[in-house]
Amino acid sequence: MGRTLDSGTATLGTSGNVGGNNWVVQDGISRDIFGSGQYAIFMSDGAFIVPQNISRIRARVIAPGGGGAVKNGAGSRCTGGAGGGFAMGAYNVSPGETFQITIGQPGEYVSDGVASAGGTSSFGALLSATGGGAGNYSPSGEFCPGAVGGQGTGGNIINATGGNSGSISAGTGSCATGGGAAGSQFGNGGDSGSLLSMSAWTGATGGGAIRNFASAGVSSASIISGGAGTASGSIDELGGYSCFAEIAEGHGADNPVSYIARFPTEFLLGGGGAASQSSTSSFVGGPGAGGGAMSGAQGHRAGDGGWLGGGGGAVLSNSGSGGNGTLGGGGGGAAGVNGYAGAGSKGGSSMIIVEW
Repeated sequence: MGRTLDSGTATLGTSGNVGGNNWVVQDGISRDIFGSGQYAIFMSDGAFIVPQNISRIRARVIAPGGGGAVKNGAGSRCTGGAGGGFAMGAYNVSPGETFQITIGQPGEYVSDGVASAGGTSSFGALLSATGGGAGNYSPSGEFCPGAVGGQGTGGNIINATGGNSGSISAGTGSCATGGGAAGSQFGNGGDSGSLLSMSAWTGATGGGAIRNFASAGVSSASIISGGAGTASGSIDELGGYSCFAEIAEGHGADNPVSYIARFPTEFLLGGGGAASQSSTSSFVGGPGAGGGAMSGAQGHRAGDGGWLGGGGGAVLSNSGSGGNGTLGGGGGGAAGVNGYAGAGSKGGSSMIIVEW
């Protein structure tokens, strides 16, 4: 069975010897198995050489997420990074044929108020996906636009767009939005919620989830929101529902059926992380879901997204940071009120999966 490496090497795995591209049952669980069930995972530049006796492959490209903006100062307005694009297709190939693998780098904090976008990832000339846009910063009294999600191209199964990060209306209260989710085989990534008519209010939103589920927005109130789930958007400070109909009151619903995934994106059914105003960090999203927002705590951080989910936004009284995006998700923005707002949040990494 395959496993994911932190960086570098391709990982090979097998999951049964079945023919065609079918849903099959293994250990009582239905799986989408392509070809012989073998696969390779790439997390850095390299090459895929078609094995002997193989005439058809399936590939998917997950582009990296954008970094969240971070700024300290009264009334700072910082938006999260957007989610990376996604492309997936099945293609006729020849044994020995070589496809170059290009892995884009995730966006991250660059300097005070400045973040970087995610890079572009590609599988030869067949599939390509652009990374999520960088989060933005605007000073007190000005509108702050959200970041724009990346786009997949070349897929003959699906091309999906990453979720945008929410925007922030003009006002004087410190505000931050979460990161957008990456695109996936389930469609476009969800946006993080926007902060509207905030005036002097202070607020933050959680990260977006897959399947176009967005975290709850905030309007004219000092409220923070949870991360979106894979079956619903977030509900105020609670994380959104998972695909097992569980709402995340304290943490992202993870994997209640103990599903053993061959690789990330095979299991994306988690709930969103709840928001937090306590002395602990916010809650991480389950697989595919967004992290919860954080407000007021010193030295803590918003929740990270689950696989492909966006990190939560944070309004901090001193140190800390927004949540990181995970595997293509955008990092959450962070606005400091009294002191240093933290080192910033990162977008999720890129990955390319090839099956044969």
